Amino acid sequence: MILIQKSLPLDFSVGNGFVAENTFQVPAGKRLVIEWISAMQFVPQGSGGAFGITTQVGGEQAFHALVTFPSATTDGNVNFTTSQVTRIYADPDSVVRVSGTRSVNQGSQFGNFVFSGYLENA
Repeated sequence: MILIQKSLPLDFSVGNGFVAENTFQVPAGKRLVIEWISAMQFVPQGSGGAFGITTQVGGEQAFHALVTFPSATTDGNVNFTTSQVTRIYADPDSVVRVSGTRSVNQGSQFGNFVFSGYLENA
C-alpha cells in the first residue's frame, strides 16, 4: 500500500466558464482508494458553488457530487467548502477528474481540491 495525498488547483479565469477541472492519472497496476476529500473555491457574492469527482471502476465512469457549504465572505467573494470522509475507488491507469462549479461566470476566482487515500496493487 502506498499512501497518497494530492492537491489539484481549480482555476476560474475570465471566460473560463462555469466549471474548473483538474485531473489525476492513476498509475498502471495500482487501484486508487480515496478516503478523504477537502475542497474550497471563491465565487462571486450572490452565486452558488459545488464540487464533484469523477472516477472509473470496472470500466464504468461515475460522477460523485459532494456536499458543499458557503463558509465565508472575503473581498466580495463567497468561499464554498467541502470536507468529508469517503471511500471512492478508481481503476488502474484511469483518470480521476475533480471539478468545482459556480453559478455565475464572472471574474477570476480560484479554488483547490485535495484528496487523500492510498494506492493498492490491482
